[in-house]
Amino acid sequence: NSEKQIEVQKQDLVISAYQPKSNLVRVLFESKPFLEDSVTYDLTSWSMAYLFGLEMYGVKEKLNVAPKQKSTMVHTVPANKPYAYAVRWHSINDVAFLAALLKHNIVVKTANEPFEIDQKKFPAGSLIISQKGNAQIKLDQIMTELANNYQISLTAVNTGFVTSGMDFGSDQVKTLKSPKVIVAAGEGIVPYALGGVWHYFEKQIQYPLTLVSGNKLTSVPWHEVDVLILPDGKYQDIFSDRLLN
Repeated sequence: NSEKQIEVQKQDLVISAYQPKSNLVRVLFESKPFLEDSVTYDLTSWSMAYLFGLEMYGVKEKLNVAPKQKSTMVHTVPANKPYAYAVRWHSINDVAFLAALLKHNIVVKTANEPFEIDQKKFPAGSLIISQKGNAQIKLDQIMTELANNYQISLTAVNTGFVTSGMDFGSDQVKTLKSPKVIVAAGEGIVPYALGGVWHYFEKQIQYPLTLVSGNKLTSVPWHEVDVLILPDGKYQDIFSDRLLN
């Protein structure tokens, strides 16, 4: 390692050691870990910069850099009822948003192909929520509340005819349904693996998940199940010929 003068540029990442997670920061970014004894675990640190091939500097002085303020999107109920709402699909927030829509029994469609409308481009997989099929609920109010809650960029459109791509009435625009998801649990299943699946569904996207003991899988009404998740585990005693057939 060598010392040199550096200048913090716009868009540089600045990670302060003056924080509650300072010990973790030191471990993650230590380039030359010191081994205290011969029985120390061989992987004593993970230098994040080396891992991702980044140029990193350790600064002796405290940098007074103002933290980036996260912008908050605030939607209001449209004065005029739109034909539909379009939502780009690109983050876990969108997954949680979709889960909330389905829990409200809102009819949601997805575009299998990219499209452009009102000079805005939407990739394949974008969500389309139209007034048609949702007339029995206060769609505009619910959409506004959920978009603000999950910080979703919500685009109201006044027509189902697109500038390019498939119109909203196309057979390439499919209606989504609430999938029934079950996960194998119990003896033979690695607890941490099961816990990771459970945390993702219950905490991150807040979507219902049914845990089924491995020895009960033979009695599951499979015609009602859409997704089966198998965490890491030993399945040789679970997957019998009866179950697989």
